[in-house]
Amino acid sequence: MVKSIEFQFWAKVDKTGTCWVWNGVRLNHGGYGQFRDSPTTRIVAHRFAYEMLVGPIPEGLQLDHLCRVPWCVNPAHLEPVTQLENLARGVAATRRYGKNQIESAAENIQKTRCPRGHQYTPENTRQRGHGRECRTCERVRSLDRYYAKKNAGLILQIPDAAIDAPLNVWQNIHE
Repeated sequence: MVKSIEFQFWAKVDKTGTCWVWNGVRLNHGGYGQFRDSPTTRIVAHRFAYEMLVGPIPEGLQLDHLCRVPWCVNPAHLEPVTQLENLARGVAATRRYGKNQIESAAENIQKTRCPRGHQYTPENTRQRGHGRECRTCERVRSLDRYYAKKNAGLILQIPDAAIDAPLNVWQNIHE
């Protein structure tokens, strides 16, 4: 007899407290609950509970645990928010960096310029893991490495036309 996916789900939920605690497998050693309906499909427990009991999660939004308990699957404790709002509330900071850095995660979201003063725009910002990086600074570092190697004789001569544009950018930044 094959058990339904809902049966599999509810068999791993403890609804005795305010938070409905997921007692199955957790991601990241104590993070979000997960289970499988097949060997290749992983389902995140709190998302499954929300979609089953409330409805689909709106496009472009993610669920914020208002209770700050990542293994809670109670839909009353879940709110669809943007990633920016979720980070501003300190969800990522609490779990990944510790409580003493919640404020810094929220503050970093509000920053409009990198430490060197370049503006964070969609064109000038690269998302890296859980952070962001200024593309202008990235280019400067890349050019610094290139010319350090070139001046040390570690790079073969490249035709001037191929490097004129990056050289001009590099010279303007370092003048």
